[in-house]
Amino acid sequence: MRVGSWAKLLSGAGLGLGCSGPSLDIPSRPQPVWSVELEPSIDGQTVPPLFRAQVQHAPVTGEPWLFRDELSDYYERAIKRGDVPTALRERAVPLRFWRDGDDCWLQPTAWLEANTNYALAFAGTGTLRVLRSETTPEPRARRLFPPPGSPKRSLAVVCGAMRDPLPDELKLAPSGLSLNVVPGMGLPGAGCLALALHGQRSEPLVSAPLLAGALIDPAPWLPVPDNVAKTATFCRAGEPFYGACLEVLDDRLVVTAQADDLLFMLEQPRSVALVAAAGARTALLRDLTPQGLLELRGTVFSGAADASTIEQSVTTTSPRRHLVLNEVLANPLGPEPDSEWIELLNDSAAPASLAQLWLEDSSGHVELPEGELGPAEIALLVPESFRESSLDAPIAEGVKLLRLPSLGAHGLANGGEPLLLVGREGVISRFPSLPAPHAGRSLARRNPDGADDDPQNFSEHGAPGASPGAANTFDTASAPAE
Repeated sequence: MRVGSWAKLLSGAGLGLGCSGPSLDIPSRPQPVWSVELEPSIDGQTVPPLFRAQVQHAPVTGEPWLFRDELSDYYERAIKRGDVPTALRERAVPLRFWRDGDDCWLQPTAWLEANTNYALAFAGTGTLRVLRSETTPEPRARRLFPPPGSPKRSLAVVCGAMRDPLPDELKLAPSGLSLNVVPGMGLPGAGCLALALHGQRSEPLVSAPLLAGALIDPAPWLPVPDNVAKTATFCRAGEPFYGACLEVLDDRLVVTAQADDLLFMLEQPRSVALVAAAGARTALLRDLTPQGLLELRGTVFSGAADASTIEQSVTTTSPRRHLVLNEVLANPLGPEPDSEWIELLNDSAAPASLAQLWLEDSSGHVELPEGELGPAEIALLVPESFRESSLDAPIAEGVKLLRLPSLGAHGLANGGEPLLLVGREGVISRFPSLPAPHAGRSLARRNPDGADDDPQNFSEHGAPGASPGAANTFDTASAPAE
């Protein structure tokens, strides 16, 4: 048959179908039957920084995802194929999800960013709905214990913004295990609530977003590992102390939690609630009298909800100088070494003499000028040629400048070098050999009581880059790894 005949035949077939109506059983694409219910919801597609969603008649295959920002056509096609590219995974919010019959429940396990769009999607299906995270009338409760960054196991304490009446029991999803309010923990300050989880669990569990009118911490409750030690077994400094190491100094007691985060609640010698993160060195009591006898009474709770009664006597030591190398600007925007400085902090409630002190680095040592620093006073160690640069963070008003012949033989090394503050009593403070960060940003100590040899206790300073003579601050992104 000629081409023209084929064309006439196809043309006639088309006209015939058009006149007589469709006679072929061509399947049409089914319309979606799912719907999304949000708890709590603000207005339509707007959600608070934490929510729970019920996807009714959810897609039967594929897992749900929550991506920051809406998806491009390229990513939408990839999701519909069931493929989640690595670059898109980096935008994903961690979720806990579970299925109940035809429905799928999901809940973020991290706070959402305010004023940000999020795409709720299923692999194999694509975007179901675009949600926008907005501020909410419900306040956000603060998690006290375990410390932020640590997993929740069997005990958690949240504080602030909660209202009565408080529930006696909550249910965790998806297991239905009970989360009970612990009465009478005696936490100092108002508005703190202790929650305890009992029972065996093999998977992460989440509580409802709202508790007593406040949004609560979204981190999931995780199983307790079998290898979590119940008591301290070895202390590099101090003595074993109810799952921690206790160092008794002149004006303070310092604890370092070992295998688990700990919550110390002292009744004697005074009311104190201290959260000690595992591995972190923290002052339990300060402003004590040197060479004094203390009777310690109270309770310590672990993240696994184990409780121990504290009953111990200690005697503080003879007085010492608590001078701390607190912040170092080795890579200023201004001229080097003339714009470099080292911040020195008197971390005590008593004056500290600077007599017979010297600063050591890899090239030698230099003696500090005589004088003293008052309680909590800060001074800057600077070279003789120091001049403040307008390019760098300004020095706080009234801060002492202690001019030394030099800071190192040729200034502070940007590649990092150990710095030691040494006195007749030995090494008083160390600053580790860490490379200088971006120009104009200092390296700063996160906690004056933290261990000198712990790199996690030092970070790049937050905006505006340094704080000579003032308290150190840190950006979230510069926080040490958890």
